Amino acid sequence: MLKGVCRAGLYQQEMRKGHAILAQRLGDDDAAWAKIAQLVGAIHIARAMPDEAMQRMIVEARKRFLQDAVTRLAAKS
Repeated sequence: MLKGVCRAGLYQQEMRKGHAILAQRLGDDDAAWAKIAQLVGAIHIARAMPDEAMQRMIVEARKRFLQDAVTRLAAKS
C-alpha cells in the first residue's frame, strides 16, 4: 500500500510540474489541464487499438492538434 501511495504522490508532483510549464506557456491553468487530459486520452485510445498504423495515426493527429492549440493559445497571451 505504501508503495502505491508514494508512487501516486510522485506522479502528482510530476504532473503538477508539467502542468505549471504548460500553464505558463498558455497563460491559462484550465487550458493546460484540458490539454494534458486530451493527450492522455489519445494515448489511452491508441493503446487500445490492435492496428499499429491506427495507433500512430491517433497519436500523430493528437500531437498536431495539441501543437496548433498551444501555439494559438500562447499567441493570445
